[in-house]
Amino acid sequence: RKKGKIVRLPVHINHAGVDELCALKGVGPKLAGQIIAFREQNGPFLTPSDLEKVPGIGKKKAEGILQGVIFD
Repeated sequence: RKKGKIVRLPVHINHAGVDELCALKGVGPKLAGQIIAFREQNGPFLTPSDLEKVPGIGKKKAEGILQGVIFD
């Protein structure tokens, strides 16, 4: 990821782009893309358990991500 853009946590999970998602613990560009693709296909994330439906996100990774997101 490119340096230069400052991302302030928490991020809005249903509106965040790749740069914002990459600021979350354990999320790189590939996983950020998967989160966005899942959101576009299935609609907004409504609950924390919705994150675990994204391929590549298990319970432990979801717990790390949840510390930096807002569901809106």
